[in-house]
Amino acid sequence: MTSKRLAWQLARYGIVGLASNGLAYGFYLLITFLGVAPEATAAGIYLVGASSSYLGNYKWTFASKRSHASALPKFVAVHILGFSVQLLLISYLYRNIGLRHQLAQLVTVGCVSIILFLSFKYYVYPQQNTRSTRGST
Repeated sequence: MTSKRLAWQLARYGIVGLASNGLAYGFYLLITFLGVAPEATAAGIYLVGASSSYLGNYKWTFASKRSHASALPKFVAVHILGFSVQLLLISYLYRNIGLRHQLAQLVTVGCVSIILFLSFKYYVYPQQNTRSTRGST
């Protein structure tokens, strides 16, 4: 994959992520403002964000040709990892380090986004990396 193509893929991933996570973060702020614990709120919001990003990443970011039957279980497995990292990290940053939960949530989203991109690229949608050189650009 060329660096230009990787840059466009990262840009598309960023757009899908900003749309999904921007909406989720707004709900996170509202729900925690209403008194729900940050970890519980982050857990619920994570599930909504992951669900809403599936088609955007499948169709647009990675232009997957895999069947949903093949891609979806891997997508879910990767998000279980991301979900676990997010809950551990937000709890640690908020409870142990004393970072405001709003900022801790933003930090965790950034860290988990990197993990997810690499996992999607090399595990969930790997055909982008195994294309033959014949007919590729």
